[in-house]
Amino acid sequence: MKKTIKFIICIIFTLAIYVQASTLNVINVHSDKMNKDVPVNIILPDSYQNSIRPFAVLYLLHGAGDDYTGWVKKTSIEQLVDQHNIIVVCPDSGRTSWYFDSPIDPTYQYEIFTAVELVKYIDKNYRTLASRDFRAITGLSMGGHGAMFLAIRHKDVFGVVGCQSGGVDIRPFPDNWDIKKRLGPLTENKERWNELTVINQAKTLKDNDLQICIDCGTSDFFLNVNRALHQQLLDDKISHVYTERPGGHSWDYWSNSIKYQMLFFTECFNKAKIKVQKDKTFNTALIAVPKLENDFYDWYQRHSDILKIKNKINPQIIIVGDSITHMWAGDPKSKIARGQQQWKNVFGKYRVLNSGFGWDRIQNVLWRIDNGEIDNIRPDVFIINIGTNNLAAHNARANTPAEITEGINEICQQIKNRHPRARIILMSIFPRGQHSTDNFRSKILETNKLLKTLSVKQQLEFLDIHDEFLDKDGNIPQELMGDFLHPTAKGYDIWADALQQKLAE
Repeated sequence: MKKTIKFIICIIFTLAIYVQASTLNVINVHSDKMNKDVPVNIILPDSYQNSIRPFAVLYLLHGAGDDYTGWVKKTSIEQLVDQHNIIVVCPDSGRTSWYFDSPIDPTYQYEIFTAVELVKYIDKNYRTLASRDFRAITGLSMGGHGAMFLAIRHKDVFGVVGCQSGGVDIRPFPDNWDIKKRLGPLTENKERWNELTVINQAKTLKDNDLQICIDCGTSDFFLNVNRALHQQLLDDKISHVYTERPGGHSWDYWSNSIKYQMLFFTECFNKAKIKVQKDKTFNTALIAVPKLENDFYDWYQRHSDILKIKNKINPQIIIVGDSITHMWAGDPKSKIARGQQQWKNVFGKYRVLNSGFGWDRIQNVLWRIDNGEIDNIRPDVFIINIGTNNLAAHNARANTPAEITEGINEICQQIKNRHPRARIILMSIFPRGQHSTDNFRSKILETNKLLKTLSVKQQLEFLDIHDEFLDKDGNIPQELMGDFLHPTAKGYDIWADALQQKLAE
């Protein structure tokens, strides 16, 4: 019996690891510049699987004498990838390239390979947010020098840069780590060494050209050159984060340092996600962000309340949506609750969580899912009613029906990833605008048509009550929607009756 219990525990533990594990791809990327294949480790977050979302990318460079496997073998980078939900790329650099295009050795052309050829390959073959604002680069020692060197010289490619124990001034070390094999001896090539050392490259920076994070251990032999770079950036009024921590030139230090730098990169990426919400380059419905609009409630407090309530009640049903759901009734309590009796009629015998947020769009729901609102519980049913705010432009651009459908598909996929046995009832988008000629109407009809097709493809339960809010002329009676968007008590009667029948199936 004890052996059986141990075996079951082992299986459960293994499954838990599998469900939450990042994916390591070991590939070769061809360099036209060097006419050879270069090995690269690519770490994909668990959320990359069964998803259509694009991801930010961190290029993580190794130090002298090491290779592309170092970060994976010697740190918890795979766990950090899952924690921060980004792609990490660890390229090889020929042991001691210093990430230069060597003027004396054509087999060492790692500036162009890393900053141009590799980035193009990753953007072509993986779902990335292909913009400088969503690309970071960092590394340790030689890789710290390389990260700063490449980011400064390729500001159109990288928007965020880190440096850990970086050799940011190579001139004090003319006989170390094969630098002279890449640039020629310092005594004969002073101009070249002066030009290519990072501390001089940094003199070309203007404030906010890059988001910069530098750190070094207080016992590191590169401490003085890092302090000199920090002082130069201060003198030049270049914004940056600089940190010194106890430690030397060691994996113990870098294993800790990367955790802090990942926090910095994630914060930069999150700010960029807010900034691109009006950009037509991306499907913004797929770029998860927190609050975008002000409304009658505290968005972050409601999120916090949901995290507490869902753990307390372990809901059987979760209704995910915007203000239409928010202002119905249920927990968390809302200042506005227009359908309390209707809520009781349909949900009275269930434990139900109201995960509706006023003014929310699909991208807000994705952020809330990413940040724990449906984790560690076992709901039987999800009801999804989202998308109408994606049709309206304010602090984010309006999305097309196809983009909205992609975003809702992503929500449903993330629910399935976490709760594969739960029913998903997908609501049609309700009509809005008083008259049938309102600008929103045709877009809503087109979106609902796409959602119906999606439901068949993804085996969702599509519940279309759009027409039940309309009179014979296609107009919305004010008794059903007082503002021609949000249901009144009579409007909630329509939704409640339809859900009651659906839940009984």
